[in-house]
Amino acid sequence: MTVQPETSAGNNKTGFSVSYTGVPQEACVTLATKLSQTSVIAETTINTTTTIGPVSAALTGAQCVADTGSAGNNTLKFKSLT
Repeated sequence: MTVQPETSAGNNKTGFSVSYTGVPQEACVTLATKLSQTSVIAETTINTTTTIGPVSAALTGAQCVADTGSAGNNTLKFKSLT
């Protein structure tokens, strides 16, 4: 997990992001769908695709990739500008 500052309105670094790597497919779908619907998350990135606002289960299902054996292959990034 990585936490880093993010630029928000006025070029101030008042926001932050949390990134996860090696996320299994099932967890990827659940985390992206649930967390993106909170008022704190402004952007959700699944692998290389960024969505502003809530991400639907259908979209996460299409963007989260299958595991390799027991290893997850997804990267998630949640960005908050508050």
